[in-house]
Amino acid sequence: MRHVRMLGVSAALLLFAARSEAILNGTPVDQNESLANGLIRILHPSPSVNNCSGTLVSNQWVLTARHCTVNVAANQLQFFLSNSTTRPEVGERIVGHDDANLDIALVRLRTSLYAAGSQNLNFERLWYGSREDLIGSDQTCYGYGRNVANDGGSARVLRKATMRTRVDGNIWFNGYIVDQNAQGQMPAPGDSGGPCFRDYWGFRYLTGVMKSADPGVGYVTEAAKFRAWMMKTMLSSPLNLDARGAGGVAMARSHDPSSEWTVAVNLSSQVHVRRKFWGTSWGGWESVGMPPSGVTSDPAVAYRPDGSWRTLDVFVKGGDNAIWTRTRRDGGWDGWRSLGGVCASGPGVAAGWSNGRLDLFCINSLGDMWHQIHENGTWSGFQWNHGQPPGGSVTWDQPSAVWRQPGELFVYVRGNDLAAWQKTWFAGSGWWGWVSRGGAFLRTPTVTGRGPNNLFIYGVGMDHRLWGTLFTGVGFWPGWEQFDKGVWYASNVAAVHDASDHFIDVVGVSGATGDVQFITRPW
Repeated sequence: MRHVRMLGVSAALLLFAARSEAILNGTPVDQNESLANGLIRILHPSPSVNNCSGTLVSNQWVLTARHCTVNVAANQLQFFLSNSTTRPEVGERIVGHDDANLDIALVRLRTSLYAAGSQNLNFERLWYGSREDLIGSDQTCYGYGRNVANDGGSARVLRKATMRTRVDGNIWFNGYIVDQNAQGQMPAPGDSGGPCFRDYWGFRYLTGVMKSADPGVGYVTEAAKFRAWMMKTMLSSPLNLDARGAGGVAMARSHDPSSEWTVAVNLSSQVHVRRKFWGTSWGGWESVGMPPSGVTSDPAVAYRPDGSWRTLDVFVKGGDNAIWTRTRRDGGWDGWRSLGGVCASGPGVAAGWSNGRLDLFCINSLGDMWHQIHENGTWSGFQWNHGQPPGGSVTWDQPSAVWRQPGELFVYVRGNDLAAWQKTWFAGSGWWGWVSRGGAFLRTPTVTGRGPNNLFIYGVGMDHRLWGTLFTGVGFWPGWEQFDKGVWYASNVAAVHDASDHFIDVVGVSGATGDVQFITRPW
């Protein structure tokens, strides 16, 4: 299989026939663009193997073509970020896709590699549409193939070309074709493993990975074919947090520099929390007790956006069907306080971006979703009724909510059809109607995401496995994909996200052991 690079049309036939490694007419890429897209040059130890290109899809994983990783140990591959020629990282583990025809591999780096200026490291921008959606569109492909004819050395200059997409009846590898453009640019030797991107609705999506080339055309493995596999591969092994016998689980993370996590569970009819700080191990479980009327729901937990992010609120439904809260400040825990309401479900809460803003939701016995807010130290009471999805909602199943960015609030409930239903508030236009997001879930999926155009949504399917998706909030809905590490979940899951370190943390109760299981994956 030929490695590929952007090649001038006048020399294409000659160079390919001679198996020379050259690149003509590719547009050089500057440092900022290279870093923003997490582009990697891969140096192979064998002089008989073309060097390859890759994409940093998390701080510790590189996506490339599988044929770039065969017959070599992971620690023999060197990875250079952007146009750097110094301090390469080396591989720790190579994971090739189960389907060899896809020609896709992930390499885990021995140490983390950070692309300063990268907004997303490409994982959440994997194209999730069909191949048909790409036909006729322009793709910008990148690679570190050699840059001039008869270059005997390894190229160190990243180049790109924008080419039109098509398919034909002979495509055997689950991908698409890019044709040379009017400037005579096309893939050629050295570009294998390099990414192709599509700019769509103002966002950049990684649509595929360069696989091989023939004169005039390049072959690209499309991202939709390996997206779910990537999710599974990049998950960490579950960490056991004990708390055997716990009911549902909640999790929150502060957004101050120290980054504190809190997991909350309903255990033996009392709320228990367990906390950790960035770079430290988990502390022990701490009982927060219960309201005077008892605990009759799973908890919810949130850090207030009050400047310090050190104020933690825990919420449950009491035996009187009201929502109760307890607050931990720097001086310790306040007492339990009723926030009122006549709720059939437990609480769902979303932390805003300033002024201590919290949005609290519950579902009443008729299936309607009620809403109150906390701002500047005051709770409003349940004043707003947002109705219910067509067909109704599961009344005992608590909502899930997140402020994606200022002016955008997303709320999810589980309908009587077991699907996830979404209701959204936008500043300037108010509340939008209920929209089905499909799926079939044991409990309402959890949603997380801070920053523009990122929503990570996870739920436990009827098969008790973890299902998830990324939604940018624009364009078409990507659908659900199953990914886990073999954990059979008994109840709901909770998730948190922080754009500063590119990780998603997911926590749930194992149906096999009854313990709380914590997993981390890059995004």
